Amino acid sequence: MREAWRERDPETRTIPRAVTDALSDPSRALATHADRVIDAFDKPRLELTRRLLLRLVTQERRLAQVAAEELAEELGLQALPLLDRLLEEGLLQRDESDLV
Repeated sequence: MREAWRERDPETRTIPRAVTDALSDPSRALATHADRVIDAFDKPRLELTRRLLLRLVTQERRLAQVAAEELAEELGLQALPLLDRLLEEGLLQRDESDLV
């Protein structure tokens, strides 16, 4: 809903139809949100994001659970702030074992 409110027309204070349509399809709403977050990254962060997300998928196309420390070892310490941003934006989650 925050995203929908940000997209409102400031004069009429109405939310565009395309935005409300996206809300009715959660997967589309999540994809739109992810696109907005990732589109704001510069080129080096985009490449690091790609590497990070690929690391979180197995060869069988399942989610891999990886500790943040392991990601930092494999991708470098610069991956940690990026990981935090993706977690803050709700694009990734940690489980009870603190695995991403």
